[in-house]
Amino acid sequence: GFCVFGVAGNLALLLFLYRDPRFAAAMLVPVVLVVTALFALMAVAGIAIDPVNLVVASLLFGIGVDYGVYVGTRARDCGSA
Repeated sequence: GFCVFGVAGNLALLLFLYRDPRFAAAMLVPVVLVVTALFALMAVAGIAIDPVNLVVASLLFGIGVDYGVYVGTRARDCGSA
């Protein structure tokens, strides 16, 4: 459930700040794919979800959105997006 609330909260914040749904989706889609791949690979490898794994997923999500917004904003300001 925390993943859904994290994505929804970040999407709402990005939509509020940039008012561009495509830009907001472009910031979130790669991060959501990485976190989904993390949980999928954990399931395939038989690794149980524990507090450490949840912290790693949260860090991946937070840092990924942060870097995505930085790179996207920079590209937008330079006129290449």
